[in-house]
Amino acid sequence: MRILASCALAALQLLPCGCGATNASRAPTSGTSREAGPQAGVSARGDDSAASRIATPIPTPTPMPPADLLTDPLDDGSLVAGLHHPDAGVRLVAARGLAQRPRSDAGAALAQQAQTETETAVLVEILFALGQRHDASLAGAVAMGLVHPDAAVRAAASAALGKLADDSRTSALIPLLADADAGVRGAAALAFFGLDGRRFTHERTATDAELLARDAALAQLALRDPDAGVRWRATYTLAGVRGRRGLATVLQSCLRDPEPLCRLFALNGLASLQKEALADNRDVAPLLADEDERVVIAALRALALGGDVEVLATRLAEPASALVRFTAVEALAERLAQPDITDDDRRVGSDALAEAGLHDESAMVRRQAAASLVAVADEGRALYFLHQLARSDDWRDRERAAKALAAGPLRDDETLAALAADDSPPVQAAALEVSGGKPSLRHDQLLRALRSDDPATLSAAAEALAPRIDDGTAAPELVVAMAAALERARGFELKEARQALRKALGLPPDGEGPAPAPPGRLLDRLLAQDLAARGDPAPRVLISTTRGELVIELDRIRAPVHVASFLLLAEAGCYDGLDVHRVVPDFVVQGLDPRGDGFGTGGRRLPDEFSSRPFLTGSVGMPNAGESHTGGCQLFMTHVPTPHLDGHYTFFGQVVEGADVMQQLEIGDHILTVRRIP
Repeated sequence: MRILASCALAALQLLPCGCGATNASRAPTSGTSREAGPQAGVSARGDDSAASRIATPIPTPTPMPPADLLTDPLDDGSLVAGLHHPDAGVRLVAARGLAQRPRSDAGAALAQQAQTETETAVLVEILFALGQRHDASLAGAVAMGLVHPDAAVRAAASAALGKLADDSRTSALIPLLADADAGVRGAAALAFFGLDGRRFTHERTATDAELLARDAALAQLALRDPDAGVRWRATYTLAGVRGRRGLATVLQSCLRDPEPLCRLFALNGLASLQKEALADNRDVAPLLADEDERVVIAALRALALGGDVEVLATRLAEPASALVRFTAVEALAERLAQPDITDDDRRVGSDALAEAGLHDESAMVRRQAAASLVAVADEGRALYFLHQLARSDDWRDRERAAKALAAGPLRDDETLAALAADDSPPVQAAALEVSGGKPSLRHDQLLRALRSDDPATLSAAAEALAPRIDDGTAAPELVVAMAAALERARGFELKEARQALRKALGLPPDGEGPAPAPPGRLLDRLLAQDLAARGDPAPRVLISTTRGELVIELDRIRAPVHVASFLLLAEAGCYDGLDVHRVVPDFVVQGLDPRGDGFGTGGRRLPDEFSSRPFLTGSVGMPNAGESHTGGCQLFMTHVPTPHLDGHYTFFGQVVEGADVMQQLEIGDHILTVRRIP
């Protein structure tokens, strides 16, 4: 079948360029889900909210002007040379530029400069750039900073070591947990998450004695440090490192900490330990009455692993924010899917989900409850709620119906066919994801998808057909149609669709380079950006939503291209009338996608501008497609600190007013206007 695919491509290349070579306009991008975090576990496309109840007139979104702002992200040699410039300001910009280009061969130059650099600010940037390389061979140069007299350098060195996947430095880091500076203690605590976090798969070499010493020092911080910021960072790490029996006792004690973030991260850790049979949830239920709803959300997730069904069901009927009820639905559905559930529990839980699916005031909650019933209810009730979603006037409901068919055991070929022919591209794309033992799409439906100019639909069609090409069962006509789609998928707007098509056809990734760079050295361009940014380093924008207003302070120094693009689109009115399309409680709220499903870039592609600024509560970042330099026009805002995003996503702003509004935003809420504050 790979030979057939190659022949189809060769035949198409003989056609005149007008046949199948049209550069489709982006509505906007697709392919890989543009999630805010690698472990979010929820597609960026999602649900909506009760905003449709609000009778505020919503303007028609202004089309976004296409722009490829990605100009030569690779170092042309000028950045490495800039590390040795006599002016500290030039060295700082060069180091920052190298941190944003981790693939350039500059590790040795950075390590050498770290040994002689005298300016603290420059050394901090150099250490960050070294950490961004994730190269354990650089750990020696980084470790020198652990004994530096300046606390900022010690903190930067600790953070960098945490990224180098070399836990042989465990003993060198432990003393930093007792540093006199709170910033250093916090950075060292988080560094151990990078060295031994569950999510990481690198080789571990630390001895049991070193790990016990580490755990004891982290426990001391989590339970007794006078600084709340240090305590939650230590708790975050204890919650995230590989499970050890002694950790449960410490985390249970952290549930009584006056700092809500400590209670929240302790709950997350206990939930992880419970999955490993190293803890139970006996101390969790009281936190359902916590004064901070973020803690309540974490408690609900912990109870999903073995909590009382009636307790979870009751939470759906109690007054709470939509995000709490949404999480209660998720938790209840997860609990009902477990093997120890009795018939009475199943009845109580299903009845509660059905009530929420029919009557909850939030569309986001109703949709989640209905989709959950498709997976856990008896066939009659499951089909009823599937059809409720599939026949809704709201495309988000129909998209969720397709996803429910993909995720659950239910078969309904007629409904699937209707969803595959839906007028909404996100619904079509979701229907294409149904595969394996689930209902299958017909030959004509796949052909129609491959003739689409929508990037998400093309990507989903490629992914649906890839297994058939691999095992040789794909019809020749479908392979030819896929090859034709690849010929049409020109330009950066369809880059992700093009990569999905190439992968399905067994071709190597598209090796096209970035747009041609302007004349002159890269360092000179970055210096000019930095000079301009210092004249207006922190512009503010007012975002008016159907929930209220919030103010974001942008960081032009660390993310000049992102800020310039964001302000340009805001002033042009391109964001007016767009929606919040994704909410993951206790993680992020994401929006400003003109496509509306999380796959859009507005025809823009921005260079990564990673920096050492951490993602804390209310931090604003740029989603990406899982590849370098794939930022666009969206943003995400964090509900809680998310250290696992640090250095992996571009930070370009901070919510400084209206944090309560940010926490209330639901999927489907409207962004009325985004305007710069004079």
